[in-house]
Amino acid sequence: MTIKLTIPSDEDVLQRLEESAVSPPPVLMLRRKTIRMHGVDRGVALYFSDQLNKYVAIPFGSDTLVTEADVSLEDLDEASRWRIVKARIRNGKVQRRKKVSTVPGFTFRKKGATTVFMRIPSTERIRRRIGARRAKIKRRSHMSRMKQRQKRSMIKRHGLGL
Repeated sequence: MTIKLTIPSDEDVLQRLEESAVSPPPVLMLRRKTIRMHGVDRGVALYFSDQLNKYVAIPFGSDTLVTEADVSLEDLDEASRWRIVKARIRNGKVQRRKKVSTVPGFTFRKKGATTVFMRIPSTERIRRRIGARRAKIKRRSHMSRMKQRQKRSMIKRHGLGL
């Protein structure tokens, strides 16, 4: 039993493409969905094409190029209901790539193995408000102490001729 394979020529392939009804549109309309800044001077804009039913990420900004490793489509949510915090410190621990809500009054909570986007309960909002007041008072007291120490060190520096 012998099998005969034929490789189509370029002309045959072009002819089939012309005959088929599927061809790329000559003009694409892109609708911007969201923008994410990466640093101060560069960012990525997410566009959607109704004709292709696809998202397109386009970098913009400074002379440095934004590579695909810098941005992924999961970072660019079309509704902009959340964003990724690259690094933050909570309770002395560094949290990397933390997903946080951009909608006021909403947060992310773990329910079993999944993370749910939900409204912040009223009791928690009250606790947060009270905690913010306490922190404001503590910061104020620390700030006055810091200014006293700074003034003392500047007097010493002036005495040394620095």
